[in-house]
Amino acid sequence: MPVAVPVAEALGAELDLLICRKLFIPWNREAGFGAVRPDGRFFVEEALAAMLGLTEREIEAAIREQLREVEERNKVLRGGRSLPDVAGRRVVLVDDGVAAGYTMRAALAFVQERGAGETVIAVPTGHVRALEILAAGADLVICLNVRAGPVFAVADAYRRWRDLTDEDVLAALARHQGQTRTQ
Repeated sequence: MPVAVPVAEALGAELDLLICRKLFIPWNREAGFGAVRPDGRFFVEEALAAMLGLTEREIEAAIREQLREVEERNKVLRGGRSLPDVAGRRVVLVDDGVAAGYTMRAALAFVQERGAGETVIAVPTGHVRALEILAAGADLVICLNVRAGPVFAVADAYRRWRDLTDEDVLAALARHQGQTRTQ
């Protein structure tokens, strides 16, 4: 939200949430091996899952957990509303950054399958490998702080970092909606 709100305001664009979730590696809740989408579809980075030795049971548990989380976050943060129609429209997908890029890949596939006319990814920071993968699928990727190296966490690119609470997200959405009504 701290990135998406100013982008939406600068573009004079509508703002909504597209909730995708990373499939967490069971012993490392910061790293993932795939992602789930709001329509219940998912992808697993099979080579990574195999390299990690994840069992089918662990993979299925991670998928179930994150599908439940997507459903719950949709209820809390979006009031259970259906997602807007994006057919034929330019969709700008914004996040605070991309490390492996799994959730952004899920979001990109989701809006493209729903007929988005043009897809733009806008992030302040990202790992070069993930950005290259995203660039192969999106119409445009904008990232001003590209990072390389064997390990990258989005939080590493920020001076001050904290995870947002649901209340933070709802307050930012309310502020944005209030500003767009008065303009």
